[in-house]
Amino acid sequence: MASGTITAAKALRPTASNANTVAENVASGAEYMADFVKSLDSQTVYTALGFAVATVGVGSVAYFLGGSRRPKPKRRTKVDFKDGKAATKSETDLESTCSNDFALDLKNGNVLILNQCPRGRKTPCIAPFPLKLETFLRVHKIEYELDFNGHEPKLFGSPWIRLNTEDIADTNAVIRTLIEAYDIKLEKGLTPEQRAITIAYGHLLNNHLYWGIALWRWVYDGARSVKDVQLLPMKTQLLIPDVCKTVEQAAWFHGIGKMSPDDVRKAVLADLGSLSEFLGTKKYFLNTPLPTELDCTAFGMLAQFLWNMNGPFHDAIADTYKNLREFCWRIRQTFWPDWEDCLNNTQFFTNEPYPVADSINYPF
Repeated sequence: MASGTITAAKALRPTASNANTVAENVASGAEYMADFVKSLDSQTVYTALGFAVATVGVGSVAYFLGGSRRPKPKRRTKVDFKDGKAATKSETDLESTCSNDFALDLKNGNVLILNQCPRGRKTPCIAPFPLKLETFLRVHKIEYELDFNGHEPKLFGSPWIRLNTEDIADTNAVIRTLIEAYDIKLEKGLTPEQRAITIAYGHLLNNHLYWGIALWRWVYDGARSVKDVQLLPMKTQLLIPDVCKTVEQAAWFHGIGKMSPDDVRKAVLADLGSLSEFLGTKKYFLNTPLPTELDCTAFGMLAQFLWNMNGPFHDAIADTYKNLREFCWRIRQTFWPDWEDCLNNTQFFTNEPYPVADSINYPF
């Protein structure tokens, strides 16, 4: 043991003098608290109690709105691959999925549950990262169950997976895990140059283009168009202003939020131009026989522009960078043959009726 460690250990060793000092401090503190309590008049005590009750009341309301009574709904959907195509089985109540079935599947191999936000009205998910991850699963024919519960583990965000008995968050970490667990040779066989391109364009998509989506949807549009792409219960709609503010603050700290809307528009259009130039006439970005992680990431982002929002980015993909539009349709038609079945235009998962709103005319 090093001398420094020995010295520290001796310093921490309890002694009679240390014990006396602690006892004196405790006694002094007790006397101070007793004098303090005596000095309080009844009005002060009642005021303090009033503040305490008010705090508890506000906290209770926030907890209620934030999900203490979050509906159980939700359902679990199984996706398997028969005849080489993805097929979504009929949905069953989550309560009917018993642990014995899970244990039986676990004996036969990996069991994967994808936890994400509920289905959208125009795309299976209005968030880019869950759509990216689910597309990756479909490309590699990995059977999975979808859970729209919304009860993620602490510090987790959507999407996250449960692989057998392990919870994993962050799509990049999830994909790294899946590559090893399912021995995905396409990803393992990429050249160093292809890996470098994946990392570089992944940063463009995840850390730059993504913020164009977030700012346009939640800040510049003020989330007015969200109800056109996602059925929202009233309790969730009440939280939208807070979400908009949070996104605006996050974009500011990222840096892109300090730019003017016009500069953001130009930057995102430049990103789209770069992606279009790199894709060229290739079927997929790395000229591979099947989509790679990079293709799934790009699809998750570009699908938001193409199907979930009007405006300059949609127009750029639809009219200017047509190879990006064709790329999106290629992935959708090949790996999402049940796309229409994966949309939700009729009801909340709580089975509450919801009036379908007319389309909004965007101001941009």
